Order: sequence, then C-alpha cells, then structure tokens
Amino acid sequence: AWFWLVAQGFVAWLPAYTVSDLGASPSVGVGLAALFALGIAWGSWAVHRLSGGWLELGIVPLGTLGISLFGLDLGLLAAHPARVAVDLFGVAASAAFLAVPLHTAVLSWTMADQRGRVVAAGNAIAALGMAAGAVIFAALAARGWSVGRIWTGLAVANLLVAAVIYRTAPEFLLRFLSWVLGSVLYRVEVTGADHVPRDGPAVLVCNHVTYIDWLVLMGAVRRPARFVMYKGFFDLPVAGILFRQAGVIPIAGAKEDPEMLERAMDAVSATLQAGGVVAIFPEGSLTSDGEIQTFRPGIERIVARDPVVVVPMALDGLWGSMFSRKGGKAFRKPVPRGVRSRVRVAIGAPIPPGEVTAGGLQQVVTSLRG
Repeated sequence: AWFWLVAQGFVAWLPAYTVSDLGASPSVGVGLAALFALGIAWGSWAVHRLSGGWLELGIVPLGTLGISLFGLDLGLLAAHPARVAVDLFGVAASAAFLAVPLHTAVLSWTMADQRGRVVAAGNAIAALGMAAGAVIFAALAARGWSVGRIWTGLAVANLLVAAVIYRTAPEFLLRFLSWVLGSVLYRVEVTGADHVPRDGPAVLVCNHVTYIDWLVLMGAVRRPARFVMYKGFFDLPVAGILFRQAGVIPIAGAKEDPEMLERAMDAVSATLQAGGVVAIFPEGSLTSDGEIQTFRPGIERIVARDPVVVVPMALDGLWGSMFSRKGGKAFRKPVPRGVRSRVRVAIGAPIPPGEVTAGGLQQVVTSLRG
C-alpha cells in the first residue's frame, strides 16, 4: 500500500509540476512519468542482481533510504529538468527496492493454496493505499501546498514509516547489515547452501571466529535462524543491542548460571518444535589462536531433547580482521583488514540426530574449513 501511495504521490503531480515549476509543456511531464516507470523496471532488475536470485530482505532499507533522499532533493532543490529526471528515476528504483523483496517475501511465506487469496488481498490493500493517497494529496493541494512541498512531506513521511517498520520488524535492518558485510565489506562465498533444509527444524553448528560470525551466517543461510551466544556478548555496547533485536538466545555455563542455561535450552527447544532453525557455536567462545577449539557437548543435549538434523558449517577468512581476537582483544585494530577480502562459508550435508556427537561435529567442521 505504501509503495502505491508513494508512486501515486510522485507520478500524479508530474503534469502540474512540469508546467508550474519547470515551465515546460505537459508532454515533458508524460516523458518524466515514463522515466519513472523505467526506474521501477530497472530497480526490479537490480534487486534480482544484488540478491543473487534469492529473497534478500536486506535490500529493503536501501529502498526506503533512497525514496527519502531522492524525494527530498526533488522537493527542495531540484529545479532543472535533468536533475528532476535523475531524482524521479532514483525514487522509482528505490521504490522497487522496497516493493519487490516484500512482495516476494509475502508469496514465499504463504502456503500454495492460499496465495491466490493473499494476492487478492494485497491488490485490495494497494488500491486502498492509492485511494488514501489521492485524498491526502488533494487535501494538501487545497490548503495551498505546492507540488515540491508535497513531495518533501512525502519523503519525510517515508522516513517515519520506515522507522516504525524497522522498530517493529528489526529483521530488515539486520539483514541489511548482513548484506553489507557479505557484499560490500567482504566477498562472502557460500558453498553447499542447498544442504540447509528449506523447511522444518534444524540446528546449524559453526566454528566461532569473530563477533560478526552470526551476521555473516545470517546472510549465508536464507532461512531465518535464532542464534545462541554467550551472555557476556550482550554487554558489548553496539553488539548487545543487535543481539536483542535479532532475538539471540543468551546462554551461560552450568557452573556460571544454571538457570540461564535451562532457559536457553527451553528457548532452543521451543524454536525447534515450532519448525524453526537454531544456530549455535559449540566452541562456546571466540577462538584466540585461529584454530577450532573443542566442541562442547551442549549440541548432544539439544538433539537428545529434540531429534532434528544438524547442519555443519565452517567459516574461513575472518581470522585477523578487526572483529577477531588475533593480536589481543577485538575491535582494537583501526580499520578492517582486507576490505573486500574473500570470506568462505562452507555448508556440509545434514547429519541425522542419531549420529550427532560433539567430537564428530568438530571433525566435520574442521574438514569443511580445510
């Protein structure tokens, strides 16, 4: 609905804006409207390219940010036809960055026999959004608002809507951070992605190299996963906030905090029984020398309580980064080492619950890492 309201807000006022602000003929407005449509088409193609053919919700924040940035420039500063054209194209492409992943998500999360009903409901909501936009924009124009002011207001309103969405559903921002890590800061290469079950409960296990392992894995695994991490990580200034937003399950050792350990196990079990995915780092702490430490037996307890498949994973290429403990504490290095360096995530074949042992998993993960 918001996508169509935004689109109508920019396209419907193009003829009036072309004549009143640009001093051009209405035919120029028609051309700008066609450019807006091309922007949506290009943005849809770009989403496919940037997401690698997968559903990538991390692109959505780029869309909301782009709509507001280009919209503000258009409403406040743009006065030349060429600049107007660039801003309109940017708004349209950004709108596609917002709409395409969300539409894909709705369809992929809907049962096949319910998709027709969901699509019909989505179309009805979109129509309501367009109708609401028409009423709102007409009322603002009647109060003397210029087209530029309407566009500026729409860009600001988009930021407010985005803030509400990301506070309600923080997964979008977390996926965005994961996408930036995997596509901008590093070049993450994933092998064996098909080994992660498309549905049903599963436990992912991986070696623990840095404080950002979970974000890297979030981008490598296309299914939402709840991570289990040591409670001390929650005390970190920024990371702790992200952990809470992501629904990370805090855990502690039996001697340190037995009650927290039991709560963590209950949360893991509840997630698995609901058909979800849980990701754990069986080493229990970050590596201090780059080597894989001894896997703790907690994974055996998990599968004994809930017999589900375990998917082994291995991270390679992050040791020595500012997020690792190489040379001392993490975050002490001034800049990330090897920006755009290659990081590899190797995913192995699922292991039946009856064959899971901590030692066996450690051997598999070590072999995957190479």
